[in-house]
Amino acid sequence: MAGLLRGRPYTLMREANRQANGSDGFEGIGHLRFRRGTDGKTRQMLEDVREKRALDLKVEPIHGDIYTYWAFRDVLVHMKHVSEEATHSKVLHVGLICVMIVQILGPPAVLIWSLYAIDWSNARVGLGAWEYIPGSYHKGVSNFFSHLLSTLFLFVFILNGIYVIRDDKQKSEKIWYLVSVLEKDGSGVVNRTWLRVGAFINSWVVVISAICMGPCFMLSKSPKDIIFDAFALLFLFRLDDVNGDLGFLEEQWDSEKFGKLYEDVRSWEEKDQRSGSLECGQISGDPKGSPQKGTTMECPATARGDGCHCSVYKTARQILLVLMVVVPAFFVFTEGVVPKHILNRSPEAHQAEWQAMQDRLQAMDAQVASMSAQLHGSAHPPAP
Repeated sequence: MAGLLRGRPYTLMREANRQANGSDGFEGIGHLRFRRGTDGKTRQMLEDVREKRALDLKVEPIHGDIYTYWAFRDVLVHMKHVSEEATHSKVLHVGLICVMIVQILGPPAVLIWSLYAIDWSNARVGLGAWEYIPGSYHKGVSNFFSHLLSTLFLFVFILNGIYVIRDDKQKSEKIWYLVSVLEKDGSGVVNRTWLRVGAFINSWVVVISAICMGPCFMLSKSPKDIIFDAFALLFLFRLDDVNGDLGFLEEQWDSEKFGKLYEDVRSWEEKDQRSGSLECGQISGDPKGSPQKGTTMECPATARGDGCHCSVYKTARQILLVLMVVVPAFFVFTEGVVPKHILNRSPEAHQAEWQAMQDRLQAMDAQVASMSAQLHGSAHPPAP
């Protein structure tokens, strides 16, 4: 990493600035003018400086998560961005493991609970759940707005999940592009297994949360419950991110540095490809260095990436596209489902439970009286 961060482009920048104004700063670079006799090497160095400044303006940070942190842990130590003692912190790793377990078990736990908490015996297709009765507590304005908000949230939630998967896929492509560069440079070994695990868990959270949102909304009693349930599931999306709501990795991962490194490496790669194609063109007699017929220029991020994470994200996106239609339609056209809750039971059921509790209390009173009589008799034996 040190070789990448202090290599050829940075040396060229320093040399160009010394020749321009006698210093290592960037002052005066934009005011330089080429003369007809300017040396070709100097011209190239100044062009590199301009390209470097243009890259700095368009750098996008690469926000990692707990899985990219585990994958790049050796690299971060080699970069001296974190100390080796910090990477072995037991408290930090316990917290990260708990986050991973919550992301794996949280959505299916909510889904299983919501499915078992609903009485499906009278479920049928229809719009009876949308019925509006003026002045009714169960079929009034609150019920109508609850169903309307639920339908809108279902669509928006799953659509947001599609964008989350897309952003994770783009970030993953950049990460995989850096993996081969860092390993080639000898800047530590990247644990690719954690990158694959991260792709699967991130897709898992989004897909299962989208499925369980419909049953959760069926159990909601008010618009407030719907909004809280929606944001609670959204909280799981960003639970593992560096820029998320938990601050475990704020000091362990520098998003700006990784984004800048990616842009630098990509710029160098494209420049090498252009120079290589120019040399091939000069050898073949083509002064423009155009690629030969039948050859293609493969994207570096795709060529050096890993097919596993791409297939996981593509599969998750296809599933979400189907769920974006199925889940809202299932919620809208399902009626007759009621929560299995104590408040929804009949008065006869409440009376039976109350009677059973009274019977148990009477039995306990009888046992206490019997034990008290036995103790009283043993303490005062009859006179001879």
